[in-house]
Amino acid sequence: MFIICMKKVMLTRLLSKKGVCSRKEAVQFIKTGRVRVGNRVIKDPFVFVFEDEKLYLDDSLVKVIKKVYFVLNKPEGYVVSNKDDLGRKTVLDLIKFKGHLFAVGRLDIDVSGLLILTNDTQLCEGVLDPSEKVIKKYHVKIDRGLSKVEVKKLKSGVLIGKHKTKPAFVRIINFDPKNYWIELGICEGKFHQVKKMVTKLGAKVLDLNRVSIGGLHMSGLKKGEFKKISEEEIYMRLFCSKKS
Repeated sequence: MFIICMKKVMLTRLLSKKGVCSRKEAVQFIKTGRVRVGNRVIKDPFVFVFEDEKLYLDDSLVKVIKKVYFVLNKPEGYVVSNKDDLGRKTVLDLIKFKGHLFAVGRLDIDVSGLLILTNDTQLCEGVLDPSEKVIKKYHVKIDRGLSKVEVKKLKSGVLIGKHKTKPAFVRIINFDPKNYWIELGICEGKFHQVKKMVTKLGAKVLDLNRVSIGGLHMSGLKKGEFKKISEEEIYMRLFCSKKS
């Protein structure tokens, strides 16, 4: 006799996983009594429910939304957010997709480059999980040249607060001290990690551009341009081409 144990997840995560809203939005929906699990109206955002339970939002059955994937070459000046309290432009203003999307990881407002937008929470978790070793590569302009010792420190890991960064890929693109660029590859995504790694050496980042995630590249997209990509292709490029 086999006993099947259904997995329980937090209600906010289940709503997000089904692609109807972000976790932050889910908290507000639940607190205001708009969410029902079976016949129960639940107002506690942190309650755990079974994954197969029927969810209702405003008395409408929540169905799994078709997964979509966009690759965007983010320009500087855009916030990676669904909306901005300061009224700044967001990356969703570029795509104008009718439906819930979120970014896989973040890029600062002054940083450009490759950004994935999707409603697939599983993909997001996989890319951001350091154990999956999905390498994110950046082209970084620095205000001065780095010594061999400093490059070695970046490769082996630097201490940021109490956290030592994992080993990184480093390649010098341009040796000119007045126009010094490196390519830096990391499998983590800590807050401002690239900038902090360089700052730890006593140097400063002048320009930063993300060029790839795993085996996924921008494929000639100009800044502000985007393209839709299939589920099969994005999973293959992200998780089957980690050395690219």
